[in-house]
Amino acid sequence: MAIVNYTGILAALVAILQADTRLGGARIFSEEDPQFGLADTGSCIAVYLSRRQLHPDQALQAGKSTRWLLSISVWTFGFSLESYKKAQEMRDTLTDQLELVLNENRTLSGKVDFMYMNGGDFLSAQNPADSVFVAGAETSVACQVSATSP
Repeated sequence: MAIVNYTGILAALVAILQADTRLGGARIFSEEDPQFGLADTGSCIAVYLSRRQLHPDQALQAGKSTRWLLSISVWTFGFSLESYKKAQEMRDTLTDQLELVLNENRTLSGKVDFMYMNGGDFLSAQNPADSVFVAGAETSVACQVSATSP
């Protein structure tokens, strides 16, 4: 049976993000929700494996080799006690830097065959408990992964 190391792919992405100084020391959450009340951190990145599907051109090969399309959802968040505008500016700056980092490592340190970005969703909210404004942007990352039998 062909196997994909999904945890290894996610760990490679997180390691790349943690190592890059352009992300300004943003806290990185892997497969966990960032908690509201992070206004003191200013910004964070949350990474989730979101979907996998067989490549449309995948031929049946009795489980010896399988090509998968993997979707990873990478969210950037800006937090501000001041305003939505400030939170959005922080989000936009972090999103721009994130996309530069992703563009420079199209194979996630050799863990995937290739990857590209698909865009994503936006959100804004205010936490009523502490009046923190939060703005988020998703960068959807698509990867092709080849699984082979050991």
